[in-house]
Amino acid sequence: MNNLSEFLKAKRTEQRMSVREFAKVLRISHSYLVIIERGYDTRSKKPVAPTIEILNHIAHGLGITLVELLYHSNYIDDCDIQFAENSIVIKEFLQLVTKLDLKSIKIVQTLEQSGMKLTDINNALKSLMVNSQSQP
Repeated sequence: MNNLSEFLKAKRTEQRMSVREFAKVLRISHSYLVIIERGYDTRSKKPVAPTIEILNHIAHGLGITLVELLYHSNYIDDCDIQFAENSIVIKEFLQLVTKLDLKSIKIVQTLEQSGMKLTDINNALKSLMVNSQSQP
C-alpha cells in the first residue's frame, strides 16, 4: 500500500462512504478506486500509477488542489508544495495579465509595489476581469 492509497482509504472511512459512493464523488470508477486503495493491480501485480487527469478528479472530488493531494499522499514535501503553489499562482497571473488592458496593468503594478502578495493580486485581477466583462 502506498501513501495515496492510505490517504484515500482514510478519507473514505472518515466520510463513512462505500467504495461506490466515494468513487462517484471522485468521478472515477469504483473498480479503479479499489485498485488505488489496494496500491497495486491484482491482475498485473504492478503498483498503481494514476494519471494526472485521475489525480485531478480525485483532488476536485475531495475539495482540495492537486498540489494538496500530492502533498497529503507524500509525493511532494513542504518545499515542493511551496514551489508548486507559487508556480501555479504565477502561471495564473500571467494568463490573467495577457487579458488586461494598459490601465489594468498599471493598477497591478501599483498593487505589487505596495507589497501585496501575488495571490492577492491574482484575486484583484480576477475581480477586474469580472468587472470589465460586465461593462458594455
